[in-house]
Amino acid sequence: MSKPLKVALAIMYPLDPSRRSGGLQAVACDLVRGFKAVEDLELHVVHCTKEVDSNLVVQDGSVFVHYLHVPRRRVVPNMLTSVWKLGRELRRIQPDVVNAHMAQYAAAGILAGFPTVLTIHGIVWREAEIFRQTWFDRLRYRAAMLYDRFAMPRVRKVVAINPYVRREYHAEADPRWTEIPIPVSDDYFAVADRTVPGRILCAGTITELKNGMALLQALKLVREQVPEAHVHFAGRIDDRQYLQRMETYAAENGLSDAVVFRGLIRYEETLRAYSECAVLALTSRQESSPRVILEAAAAGKPSVSVRVGSVGDMIEDGVSGYVVPQDDIPALADRLVRVLTDDDLRRRLGAAAKKRVGERYSLHRVVAQYMDVYRDVARGG
Repeated sequence: MSKPLKVALAIMYPLDPSRRSGGLQAVACDLVRGFKAVEDLELHVVHCTKEVDSNLVVQDGSVFVHYLHVPRRRVVPNMLTSVWKLGRELRRIQPDVVNAHMAQYAAAGILAGFPTVLTIHGIVWREAEIFRQTWFDRLRYRAAMLYDRFAMPRVRKVVAINPYVRREYHAEADPRWTEIPIPVSDDYFAVADRTVPGRILCAGTITELKNGMALLQALKLVREQVPEAHVHFAGRIDDRQYLQRMETYAAENGLSDAVVFRGLIRYEETLRAYSECAVLALTSRQESSPRVILEAAAAGKPSVSVRVGSVGDMIEDGVSGYVVPQDDIPALADRLVRVLTDDDLRRRLGAAAKKRVGERYSLHRVVAQYMDVYRDVARGG
């Protein structure tokens, strides 16, 4: 009997999977859930984290989650030491394939001598153009770009989560590249429609990158026609100063009663948030494949988004949602008003979005694509 394929999935994985902070952790949880159903696979999830005080391994059947302790200090030193710590753990595991979802984790797999697959979720140099306010941000992104530059020519395979990533890397003709979208679990497809009239959901961290201020500016216009319109912001608060700016703007424009900052919510609450919203709004300055659009679509809810990253590939404008130009606040407000004032349109857009995401982003389909890549790399491909 042949031994199972041993894969190390190097990715950000939460200590409590019911509290998923950010899209990458949500992707990790869904992938692990999908891989559990694969026969002849031994999966080792490896992540350097401040959530544990010492190294910890948690086993669930054929899945082993390795939490590697890093101290609670600045990110840049941890970005450096995590390569060494992860490499040491990989040498102990002895995987057939390493699938890294961050460039520094790919560097660890390469330096440890294992065939490595790198999945690229974001365009680090685009994010670096936004996060330039402090020396800490500049150092953090400089380190990330150096890891990216080291890993890219040395990995066996590169997975792009959307066509936008391939275009940014000018990799359309590179045979090492393949495209596998981020998955959406079945839980989202099972969400009931309990829409609260006027509710707009913005799911994401509170930072300059997510540009929640643009949504508040649009909300001011929306409420002129839809007085019951209100926004729920659901996500970790990373930038307290930016939150204060948003709260000040809401207070000065009579929106305080129409804006709720829910912070990081548990998985069950996330599903309920999609159940209760009428529409998802996305106003980010930079994204790759914003997973929240797919989650909303799976729940049968349309999105109104600015044109950023691969959003144009994810939303068919006017059919499964709306896409507006970046920083066009009147257009954003207009599309939100359309959805909030026309229930038939909202349901029609939501149904089209659900069909589209079901065909392209189901967890079973994504896991099967990854397994094909792993087996190919393990055979020396």
